[in-house]
Amino acid sequence: MPVQPIIGISPMDGYTNIAMRLITFKYNKLLNTGFTEFANVEGIFKAPEVSLKLLYTSSKEYKNNRKVIAQVFGNSKQLEYFTKASALIKFLGFSGIDLNTGCPYKNIISSKAGSFLICKKKMLKSIINAIYKGVENCNIIIKQLQPFNKQYIIPKTKLLPIWDTASINNCNKNNFTISIKTRLGRKRLANPQWWKFLDKLNVSFVTIHTRTVVQGYSETAKWNKLLYIKKYFETTPIIGNGDIKTKNDIQNKLKITPTGVLIGRGLIGNPTPTTSKNLQEALSLLKEHLHLALIYFPELKNYIAPFKKFVPGYLSNIPYSKNLKQQLLLARNYKEFIQLL
Repeated sequence: MPVQPIIGISPMDGYTNIAMRLITFKYNKLLNTGFTEFANVEGIFKAPEVSLKLLYTSSKEYKNNRKVIAQVFGNSKQLEYFTKASALIKFLGFSGIDLNTGCPYKNIISSKAGSFLICKKKMLKSIINAIYKGVENCNIIIKQLQPFNKQYIIPKTKLLPIWDTASINNCNKNNFTISIKTRLGRKRLANPQWWKFLDKLNVSFVTIHTRTVVQGYSETAKWNKLLYIKKYFETTPIIGNGDIKTKNDIQNKLKITPTGVLIGRGLIGNPTPTTSKNLQEALSLLKEHLHLALIYFPELKNYIAPFKKFVPGYLSNIPYSKNLKQQLLLARNYKEFIQLL
């Protein structure tokens, strides 16, 4: 692990796509790592038109030694897909792969993925082994995936500025990380045996969201629990996540998890390191974000709804913006939306 602590964009479903990461990296120089939205390992190959969009990345993201890590999810019945997905992710130039074992969504849990895997030692071990298999046998697996790459990867690189280094065999990339993101537990704090198990799982680091699954995103994050959990990690570094919004928050939390911290909802609609901005500044950032999004997701011109979720964040705590926010959220199409800006 690097000496410099990880200060990263936490993976968030529906938010941390390439456009959000790029604008956030541009304005927030504190950040050195970004995570993608989570992609289902089987979906990458069975529904690539949708799932590959979650894995868009560009060489612009890696400037100044930044790292971008692809997050995936799935269950222990999808081991073959974990192996193929990890090889593809390494080939595409990502800095690492992260396994989601903390998602609290009921549909993900019912598929025996996400936070369902908490305290499921045998299942988790089999998934991590499958990921290692893909990473270690990347060259062989990529040769097997040539038909898939020719149909879905190479055509995309000709249309969009993504996967700029896909023509280089990144299977030989050094320092590729394999990590896990999880939560404090399901209903309550997980037992010591679970944390000891994660410590011995031979992953690069473990990120712990400081809430339980039942808490979801409500209540205050319980960072004090990490002080207890830390003593069970003898060899594997841990990273903290939850309720980080300011530079002071980062500095304070790094005292608990010196390896790093991830910032989530505090970055939605707030790519700058300061939360204070006026309406003109907020709209300028919103328009720049939209411009970036249109480069990678031109379909937004036909259906603007997926981008609207960023509006409340950009206009949060801005005087006299309530009316405009409502109008933007009610805009029926891209033309109406852009005229309001």
